[in-house]
Amino acid sequence: MKADMLVEKRMILVYFDICGTERADHRRRAKVATTLEGYGERVQKSVFECWLTRGEQREMEKRLHRLIKPAVDRFDCHALRATDTRRVVVVGLGAPTKVLPYTVL
Repeated sequence: MKADMLVEKRMILVYFDICGTERADHRRRAKVATTLEGYGERVQKSVFECWLTRGEQREMEKRLHRLIKPAVDRFDCHALRATDTRRVVVVGLGAPTKVLPYTVL
């Protein structure tokens, strides 16, 4: 298999905070969570682990930006190197997500 047929994926740790207690705030929070569930695995209420290519990450960020209210809400995306994911420690319920860092095209 040629090396140019592989697309590198990185773990993107995404977390968000949607402020407010109104019905519209809850709907926005649910839309953000549903969107992120399409990209990765929920590990806490507002924290997701996503294995994404750079293009997928840009697409996800654009979608999230359209959903939130930047004046009051926030989302953060942190890219981790493959070596960083080997150092993940989980205490309690659950286990770190394990996904190959490459996609075969």
